[in-house]
Amino acid sequence: MEEKGWKSLDLAIKALRGHEGRLSSYVERLKAVADKLEQLKGNVRHPVVLHCESWADFVEKSKGASLVAFEWVEGKGLAISAVSNGKIYEYTFKAKNFKAYLSQQLSVQEEKVVEGEIILPRKNIPCEGE
Repeated sequence: MEEKGWKSLDLAIKALRGHEGRLSSYVERLKAVADKLEQLKGNVRHPVVLHCESWADFVEKSKGASLVAFEWVEGKGLAISAVSNGKIYEYTFKAKNFKAYLSQQLSVQEEKVVEGEIILPRKNIPCEGE
């Protein structure tokens, strides 16, 4: 009976040594992964954001942009952002009188330019040429 106990203990020790070897291997691999993650973390770059003072510069840098967004910012004007060549370009269109600007650009009488939205009937009417 005592011999069976020693054999069982010996078997358990051999199994634990095998597991210890595998666990050491796993620990080494985890350390390697952690080191790689740490290296990658150091290489993460934040996008460069450039605010253009000139509309012409903004247009030139933003040509072919992968994404363009705009919003009206009260007290500032029309804020436009574009993602182009891994950089973010920003421009704020500061129109004191946006109504007059649109009137001039679109050759429309200023009285016909209103702030708001045009709500169409249920069926959308496409622009000419679409």
